[in-house]
Amino acid sequence: MRMINYEEVESLKEQLINIQTDSDDFYYKTLHRLLDPFSHTLDIDEASSFSFAFEDLYLKYEGNYLSLFEELYNQSTNQSIVIEMPYNEISEQTHLAVLNQVDRFEQFQWIKLLKQTDEKTASDFFVVESFEDLKLMYQINSREVFFCNIHFMELGFSLRGHFDRSMEVFFESEKAIESFKNIVEKNGLFLRKYPDELERGV
Repeated sequence: MRMINYEEVESLKEQLINIQTDSDDFYYKTLHRLLDPFSHTLDIDEASSFSFAFEDLYLKYEGNYLSLFEELYNQSTNQSIVIEMPYNEISEQTHLAVLNQVDRFEQFQWIKLLKQTDEKTASDFFVVESFEDLKLMYQINSREVFFCNIHFMELGFSLRGHFDRSMEVFFESEKAIESFKNIVEKNGLFLRKYPDELERGV
């Protein structure tokens, strides 16, 4: 991954969905869905039949998600996927947690990022330069080390990590929803409205 310098960031922000997870108004005005291994919110009885342990829920669906992300990467042109994360706010404990949770090659990638990024000049935006970069950020999100935003600029949507293998998705248009939904379903996952019982018109 390559850090985007401050000069580039200002123009870049105009092209990205400004995700505001603490704003009800943002959710009402922004097209959004939930990328999930389940087709609906589980009730108590349904949830009790599943194990939410990492090796059961997370690893069971990891292949589906990685296949999805690889397809999204292949549909994007060079450097049109942007990672947004509060780099300078990541604690030493969180850095260690990353290294404990990701695979060996991804450990090497994270250490490489640490070595080449100057904290004094680091912005919160990074360009994905390979599928391995995207896989690393997916693992960090899915294993709940910390959540960040993944902007697929060319495809018209942004994802944010969420608990229990889910990811919030924010769209620029209905067309982007339909296009993404087709890819999601092909990879054995679901794109659904949420909360299920609340109709917001988006």
